[in-house]
Amino acid sequence: MDLETLARAVADGKPAPELDAVRGNPEGTAEERLTALFADALRRKRDKIAADDGNLYDQGFGPAEMLAAFDVLVNVTPFVRFGYAAANAALLRAAGNEVEIVDFGVGKGSQWIGLLPRLAGRSVKLIGIDLPASAEDPLRDLNATGELLAREAEKADVRFTWQPIGSSFESLPLLEVKSPLVNACLALHHVPTGNGVTEVDRDAYLARIRGMAPRLVTLVEPEADHAQDDFLGRFRCAWHHYGLLFGSLERLCGPEMPGRAVVERAFFGREIYNILASDGPARIERHEPYVKWRERMQRAGFVEEDLSTLGESVVREIGIADPFEVTVQGGALTLCVSGTELLTTSAWRPSTN
Repeated sequence: MDLETLARAVADGKPAPELDAVRGNPEGTAEERLTALFADALRRKRDKIAADDGNLYDQGFGPAEMLAAFDVLVNVTPFVRFGYAAANAALLRAAGNEVEIVDFGVGKGSQWIGLLPRLAGRSVKLIGIDLPASAEDPLRDLNATGELLAREAEKADVRFTWQPIGSSFESLPLLEVKSPLVNACLALHHVPTGNGVTEVDRDAYLARIRGMAPRLVTLVEPEADHAQDDFLGRFRCAWHHYGLLFGSLERLCGPEMPGRAVVERAFFGREIYNILASDGPARIERHEPYVKWRERMQRAGFVEEDLSTLGESVVREIGIADPFEVTVQGGALTLCVSGTELLTTSAWRPSTN
C-alpha cells in the first residue's frame, strides 16, 4: 500500500495497521529518508502524538552537530543564502545613511553579517525579534546575537545599535519606530492564517506592519502551501516540496557529508512532523506560496518592489549553478531547482493610495 493511500486512511480516522511496517531508511536514498520521516509523522497523527510546538526533532543531536548542520544548510546549499542575498540586496538599495531595521526572526543574526560591511560609515539600528530563550532569561540568545553583530559592525566601521525583543510575533508589543526597513526571512509563516485557529489573523498582522509605515518590507518564504486545512492536499504538497529539498541535499552533499542527516531530521523533519501531525494552534508551519503572499500584501496596503534587476548580482554573489537557477515571478526573485520553484524573495512598499 502506497504512502498516500495510508495518509488517506489516517485522515479518515482508520487504524491503518499497514503503516507500522513502513520504515524507509534514514541513511538511504533521498526518497527512503523522506519516507521514514513521513511514515513517522503519519503514525504520530494516527496515534494523536501531536507536535505541540513544532519541535519534535531528534533530541539526540548535540550543539556541535546542530552547528555543523546549520553550516551545511547555509554554506553547501543555496536555500538560505539565496534568501539572505536577495533580501539584503533589496534592503541595501532602499537604505539611507541612517538605517533602522526591524527583523522578524533574527535568530543568530547570520543574515546581517553579509550586509554590515556594505553599510560601512553609516549608523545602523537593528531591532531583533525572536522567541524568548526561557522564562528565566528570555533575552539570553538575543543578547549573544547582539554581541556577535556588534563585533562585526565594529570591523565594518558601522555605528551599531542593538535592540532585542524576546516575543512571539503574535504578542509583539507596538514598536515605536518611524519608516523602518522590515525584514522577515522564513518567519511570518508562523503567524496563524486565521480560520478560527487563534485570535490572530495573518492579514491583520500584515496590516499592523503596514501601520509602521515601513520604507520597505522584504519577505522570504518557501514555495509551498502548507496552510491549507485539507490534510491530503497538505500531505501531497509537503511530499513534493520536501522531496525537492531532500533530492537537492542528496545531489549537493552525498550520503556521507556530516550534517546532512541533522538537516533532514532536525530542521526539515521538525517541519514535516508539525505539518502532518499537528492541528489547530499547534500547527505552526503554515507556509504559503508567493502568489498567496502577494494577495495578502496587496490587501494589507502594499505595492510590490521590482527586484528583477537584482537577479544577476544575487546569482553571482552566491554562485548558483545548474540545476539551480533564479527566475522572476512578478517583481520577486525565485530560487528554482530543475525548473521547479523552491523559495521566493519579494519586497514591498506601502501604497500611496
